[in-house]
Amino acid sequence: MGSANAIGAIGGSATAALINPAGMALNRKSELHIGLNINSNGTQAKYIGSPAQGDINIGLGLSNMNLSVFNTMRDEKGKPLIEGLTNLVFSFGYNRHSDYRSSFTFSGNNTESSFTDFLAESANGTDNQFLNIYGLPYLAFETYLIEDKTAFPDSFSSAIRSPITNVKQTGVVNRTGSGGDFNLSVAADFDNTFYLGGGIIIRKQVFKETFQFTEQDNQPLSDTNDYAGLTYTRYLETRTGGVALNLGGLVKANDNWRFGLSYMLPIRLSAKDLYTQSLTSRFDRNRDPSIPNSTYTRTTPDEDFDGAPDTLSFKYKLITPARLTFSAAYVLGKLGFLSLDVERVNLSTAGLRPKDDPTYLFTDENSAIKSSYVPTYNIRVGGEMTYGKYRFRAGYAYQPSPYKSNSPSQIKPLNRNYYTIGAGYYHPRYSLNAAIMITAFTDRFQPYKLDLGRAYYAAEVKNSFTNIQFGATFVVD
Repeated sequence: MGSANAIGAIGGSATAALINPAGMALNRKSELHIGLNINSNGTQAKYIGSPAQGDINIGLGLSNMNLSVFNTMRDEKGKPLIEGLTNLVFSFGYNRHSDYRSSFTFSGNNTESSFTDFLAESANGTDNQFLNIYGLPYLAFETYLIEDKTAFPDSFSSAIRSPITNVKQTGVVNRTGSGGDFNLSVAADFDNTFYLGGGIIIRKQVFKETFQFTEQDNQPLSDTNDYAGLTYTRYLETRTGGVALNLGGLVKANDNWRFGLSYMLPIRLSAKDLYTQSLTSRFDRNRDPSIPNSTYTRTTPDEDFDGAPDTLSFKYKLITPARLTFSAAYVLGKLGFLSLDVERVNLSTAGLRPKDDPTYLFTDENSAIKSSYVPTYNIRVGGEMTYGKYRFRAGYAYQPSPYKSNSPSQIKPLNRNYYTIGAGYYHPRYSLNAAIMITAFTDRFQPYKLDLGRAYYAAEVKNSFTNIQFGATFVVD
């Protein structure tokens, strides 16, 4: 803890096994480890040049838990072997790697496009009689936010009839959930020089997001346009689970230098989306008294007639990219160590596969993934200094943006920098550790996208994330 997870070649702990399972074989004791963390995520969101709006979320949770069992290989007389396979270490544990808890609000005046333009584009190409009742274009048509052109029932236009667009747009996003890995690993020590390891990774993730987007027409009352605004609300819950293998090797070149190489195979995840959505339109009867109602609301269908919109579901498969990690460490005897991990990830190899609907092949989505991402090299550097029973650590990690470009143009490169410090107390029977990780990065949230030439925008969301970890490790006889 505290060395930015640059521990692939250090080994000696179950945490290191998540990067390179071979490093577990450096352990010489059976241990139980429990870790807790406190997460704080502050956000500042800007949209179309508006002043930033801030929010903060704080949460407490389990960060990791692990049991490792050390086993010395013995000869026929019961004596420990000193050559060949000398030790085996088995490990079972859990590590939480993601915390999705965050919220932000953005607002700005848009004179280039409206959410109704997006609704019209989404409906184009389908006759109004055949719009999917589960889809957003159907809700838009039923709330009169789009209308089909007289001669072309499969072509739609926005409810804004004025040639001038001037709307105030506001978005509110709330997210919760987390992701973590269960792992079952084994590592072998050969001649106290070569180490091999492998593990089964079981990944579980839950992501929940509520998004509400409102639009208010800024045109003066003298304008002939009767559109007053809209409110779109969407709830999305995504649950994923899958299995993969993690393989690794490590070598002690001499008393000081250690080198490791590990490879995590792609994880094939089964995914399920649960979602509801509703759309409310507002019209100004002062501008057009012939309008029957000033508001119209439609939601996802209520086919079970319980008075609430049904929660729709969709199952599919998600394939994550493989991870190749090279590690090096220089151990200064009992004084501490310096370490480096370089991890290669290629997000363009990720993909979506059908499950519920075998005819839907995610062709457009997979094409967008391949064209949007490039391979990246994530770098982690860390060190530890020993002073008697005390340990002091520091680290730095860098994750470059995986995007080929950062369109829309107002978004800065999405690189991430992580800074960590930590301290620990060592006793032959137990150890206590604490660490702080701080990162600040810029993300983007795009409420809608247009393909027919009109400008659209993304909110620039600055995240300030602080993670405080506490861990305790006990020797198990």
